[in-house]
Amino acid sequence: MCQQKSGPAGNLPNPEIKALAGHGKEDCEATPAFNASLCERHQVAPLEFDGRSNAVFQPFNLEQRRFMEYMADHGAHADVPVATIVAAWKEAYGEARVLGWIAQLEGLNGQSHSDFACEQVWKGD
Repeated sequence: MCQQKSGPAGNLPNPEIKALAGHGKEDCEATPAFNASLCERHQVAPLEFDGRSNAVFQPFNLEQRRFMEYMADHGAHADVPVATIVAAWKEAYGEARVLGWIAQLEGLNGQSHSDFACEQVWKGD
């Protein structure tokens, strides 16, 4: 069930989007989606999103083995809270390590050097 929220939908551009957004009365939780081939590779069902129901990462894969666990709810954000995420990484992994990751990524100039087809797939608990 989506959380009930109040607020105007007057800034939405057209009636179809207003209808999909629940006329501004409901907010739904949604996580990023992965393409079908990535879902298949990790043996998880693709997320379905209808604009009314929550669509969040599934906790179990298709074999009913734990795939993901939510440890905390950090609230809703209009944009990615980068500073909050980086601060949490620094707390968990140490500032030097995180700054090293950032420097390494910035040195790639937007190019990925990862071969995702060769990554090890975690099979769950």
